Amino acid sequence: MKTLLPALLILLFVLLAINASADECTPKTCEEKLAIAKRQIVKLKKELQELKDTPPKVETVTKVRYEYVALRGEPKPNILSLVALSSYFGLNTKVNGNSVEVIENRSAGFGLMYQHLVAEDLYLGLGIDTNQGGNVNLGFGF
Repeated sequence: MKTLLPALLILLFVLLAINASADECTPKTCEEKLAIAKRQIVKLKKELQELKDTPPKVETVTKVRYEYVALRGEPKPNILSLVALSSYFGLNTKVNGNSVEVIENRSAGFGLMYQHLVAEDLYLGLGIDTNQGGNVNLGFGF
């Protein structure tokens, strides 16, 4: 893009040259120097008009937003789990004279648990097991 600065510097140089050599100036050389200065002024006016007529350069900037997804990917809305468990259910007692023996009933079993995503990283679920147990649970995804 053309700028006005180089043309102004040239004009200033020409005017300084005319002034510096004014003592040595004969009518013919002074006329030549003035003609050069006039041509420079005409050239400067032309360049200035071109700058005014040239439409401004418009640049469009597009911003791109990058989002990073965690390695685990998108959260799943439902979770189904198989559970291995050991349950206590009741006590048995044996009386032998003056002593009482307490035996707790413990049994291994399996269960099934279902959880559903209710809020961001928060799961609410239900579970049942083979030992006639049930549960309500709250889980947090991470």
